[in-house]
Amino acid sequence: MARRLSSATQSFAQASYAPLRDSRLSLDSTPEEEDLDPDSIQSQQHRQQPQHIRSNSIGGSSLSERQQKQQRPYTLASDSDGESDGEDTALARTQREGSGESYSTVVAIGSSPDSPPPKYNGRESFEFADSSRREESLGLDPESGWRGTGSDDESEQGLWMQASTTLVIAVSGLICAGWLLDAVQHWNVFMDISELIILIPILLNLKGNLEMNLASRLSTASNMGLLDTPATRNEFIKGNLALLQLQSLTVGSVAGLFSCGLGMIVHSTSNSIEEIALMISSSMLCASISSFVLGSFMCGLVLICRRYRVNPDNIACPLASSFGDLVTLLILSGCAVFLVKYIQTPLCLVLLAILLGLIPVWLYYVRNNKCVSEVVKEGWGPVFSAMVIASTAGLTLERYINLFPGMAMISPVLNGLTGNIGSIYASRISTALHANTTENYRATEKTLFLVHIPMEILFLTVTYVFSLGDVQWSAGVVVGYAIVSLVLVVMALLLAKSITQLFWNRGYDPDNYALPILTSLVDVLGTALLVVGFWILGYGEVAATEFAVEMTCESCVNDVKNVLDGANGIQKYDVNLKEQRVVVEGNAPPSVIARLLKNTGKTVIVRGSGVAQGAHSGAAVCILDINQSDHSKTVLPSSEKPYGLVRFLQVNAETCVVDVTVQNLTPGKHGIHIHELGDTSGGYSTTGGHFNPTNVDHGDFDNGHVGDLGNIEVDEKGWGDLVMESKRIKVWDIIGRSMVVTEQEDDLGRSSAAASAASKVDGNSGKGIICGIIARSAGVFENAKKICDCSGTTLWEEARLMGADKGNDFY
Repeated sequence: MARRLSSATQSFAQASYAPLRDSRLSLDSTPEEEDLDPDSIQSQQHRQQPQHIRSNSIGGSSLSERQQKQQRPYTLASDSDGESDGEDTALARTQREGSGESYSTVVAIGSSPDSPPPKYNGRESFEFADSSRREESLGLDPESGWRGTGSDDESEQGLWMQASTTLVIAVSGLICAGWLLDAVQHWNVFMDISELIILIPILLNLKGNLEMNLASRLSTASNMGLLDTPATRNEFIKGNLALLQLQSLTVGSVAGLFSCGLGMIVHSTSNSIEEIALMISSSMLCASISSFVLGSFMCGLVLICRRYRVNPDNIACPLASSFGDLVTLLILSGCAVFLVKYIQTPLCLVLLAILLGLIPVWLYYVRNNKCVSEVVKEGWGPVFSAMVIASTAGLTLERYINLFPGMAMISPVLNGLTGNIGSIYASRISTALHANTTENYRATEKTLFLVHIPMEILFLTVTYVFSLGDVQWSAGVVVGYAIVSLVLVVMALLLAKSITQLFWNRGYDPDNYALPILTSLVDVLGTALLVVGFWILGYGEVAATEFAVEMTCESCVNDVKNVLDGANGIQKYDVNLKEQRVVVEGNAPPSVIARLLKNTGKTVIVRGSGVAQGAHSGAAVCILDINQSDHSKTVLPSSEKPYGLVRFLQVNAETCVVDVTVQNLTPGKHGIHIHELGDTSGGYSTTGGHFNPTNVDHGDFDNGHVGDLGNIEVDEKGWGDLVMESKRIKVWDIIGRSMVVTEQEDDLGRSSAAASAASKVDGNSGKGIICGIIARSAGVFENAKKICDCSGTTLWEEARLMGADKGNDFY
């Protein structure tokens, strides 16, 4: 199979690719002296391009044959005219200038066998020595030109400086992507349509591959000087952006459909037509928008690199991958949240039809663009092969994202950073192969391995200092993460070298084929190593939660089983029809499980939660009930009373997880606080003020009173749930105190001056609606739980399924 340059100019699209092995010929050679193969790239360039941009390279013959034809020894571009150039070169340049003949010489990376390697400050690029192109160029100085590779020391230094700067920026993007994934996993749309979690790594991998392929093509084209002429540059960029839109819409549709299929297989359930349309349309719309944004950014970035003599191989691919993940995840989340509001309308289907209709439009344009008409036929196999490989990472992520706290934060950074290291290496090897030069593999591998270490330290530092995500940092976690990351980067470097050379030797352009396979393998290996590391460290402790569920027949039992099958964070469950009890084991928050059970239309009450095997180091439960004196007009006009449950779990010495579930409140936001006293005999009025051991003003969850938990948002059905982590709450400090949910929204201490006094005390959140005493959780089923609000004491006795005892308000 003939090798074809993906970064082809007009002539590249018409001729099969042969490596530029002739690019080290003497600068004194003239086109008339060359024996051109009529089908070669160089021959096409001579026939189609203006005289002043023609290359004096020879195609179609071996290097040894061309060496025999040369009348003068090789010479190379140097740092200044006349100082390092050979005498013959200077004379030849003078003769050409005198005769009015002007053309460009492409100088390859490396040196001739007869000349020592010149020093060019580690820049791997090519010289265009013609001064007549000054106005058409990207602002390059024709006197200095573009230089080839320098010595090994300078190459390593240049690689270190360029790669480290780029990776610092890339790590920032990856941290933001991890933080965003950690947040959106708890959004209702991602919990209700769990296939979106499967879609995330698949779509990120596919989109990242397309954008890295674009970056690699642009880098190769830039290094070969194909972007220096405005006409060629504009045609090349427009063609590649159109190609990116075609590829993005195609892979977006396939990724969405593939994720739905995987979800049905894994969960043994079927999605509605509306949910499938939402999945595919969200995926396609996200892919199209993000491709336009990122594609434009990458084109501009490569041109800037060319202008300032920076090798885009060290910059373009990492930024395309890192910020591609962030932008794609941000747009996907926004699209899903927007479209789920209209899931019962034809909007998703109409949008899907429009996006599918754009595919043939882009295909027609791409096939008529000579720069990319051949490229559109290539690269689909690796991209979709990578999708299948990346689906393993998606299924693993969905399976363990709730089981291991912090996995959502760590996984994008670990896989993304390591993939960036591998993509830099693969892109450099690809450029060297295209230019027929030798890459110093050992030096490059050493430099990339070492530059990876401070990037990981930066990630760990930022995550710990700013308390990002659910990561429970400890010495063991840091050591384990360091081992996993070092092993993974070694594997990425080995894979990058092997895969790139394999495709090149088989006749395929690595710019199109190597990166998709490489990044997908890194995703799978990184996710697998992360899971193994969490298990070795003892994470993934299984908790059991007991629910009272109103069930009357086997059909009710089947409804419950259907919603629990394959749900995130649920390992096993037991449904007891006679006792109307459901016990769920896993790492999923009780509020998430309760919402799933509520989707069956049954009445659901959380009876208790605790560790299934052994007692946890710290846990507390508060059952929220209503006192008649606290009954507010904000309660729904229903015979059902408002109630709720709050679970506190001290996962380590620094972090307490707070899980809140309420029901039968009015839609909107309601303040939620921990109060000083555990006395509910008079309702909320006898619970004292907010728990405030530091004696500060009222504020939000992260600032102000320790007891300030912010607001819980209740939907139109009267249901609200909230899961959060606190670095300030300690279970042993709040046992015996009380919880209160208020009738109004808490202003978080940010009210206007007129109400500033009350804002600094209770956030103007009004009276309490429901309240309860926080008590130690002895574990599921060890004893039962009951709140007696006539005396304000806490009794542990199992609550009945529905209603209340006469004389006492139980539930």
